[in-house]
Amino acid sequence: FQQEYLAANSRAEADAVVDAAVGLHAPTWADPTLTSFDWLHASDDESRRARRERYRLLLPGFTARYAARLSPAVIGVAHWLLSRLHAIERATRLPECLTHQDLRIDNMLFTSKGAEPIVTVLDWQTVGLGSGPSDLAYAIGSGLVADTRRAHEWRLVDRYIEGLRCNGIVVDGDDVRHDYRLGAASGMVMAVIASQSVGRTERGDELFAVLAERHAHQMIDMDLDELVD
Repeated sequence: FQQEYLAANSRAEADAVVDAAVGLHAPTWADPTLTSFDWLHASDDESRRARRERYRLLLPGFTARYAARLSPAVIGVAHWLLSRLHAIERATRLPECLTHQDLRIDNMLFTSKGAEPIVTVLDWQTVGLGSGPSDLAYAIGSGLVADTRRAHEWRLVDRYIEGLRCNGIVVDGDDVRHDYRLGAASGMVMAVIASQSVGRTERGDELFAVLAERHAHQMIDMDLDELVD
């Protein structure tokens, strides 16, 4: 899980992940028919309220489990987020689309066709309606160590914007960047809720700790407090 997309010659892999996100999001961007599929995870008020409540109930267990593994700053970000989840949901500007909602490197296979990497995305049990830029923020924030992410993050977001436009989506780049910044919180939500909801393993503990660390730093770098405070 600690692999970097951009290590050595793998910059092309990071670009391929962005292109895969575009390929998922663009065809269903603002598609009203998606709400008719009962098997998709919904993003209505009830489901959002339930997610906030799960986060609240599970945060103490997360804190107790990882207090010795994570820095006080990371634990502090997790607690800061508790009272801001509703504000983050309300602040989203862009319409919804089909999202994977667990778009991290563990759920991707990389192959190549000539010099170009090809991404196959696995594990679709969380697929649902949501924010495309949030999906992307989760992928980038979880897959890159902080220094690498900081060096390439906005270039990758710009590639995503251009990909949407090339697929006929009329979108304001500032709105995408705004919702991407909000999406930095998605990985912390996943780290807290999933770590307390699945069977515990040594690898799982480390995976969720890394998720929490990387997304805490991403949230700080995105100045998320400026958007919701």
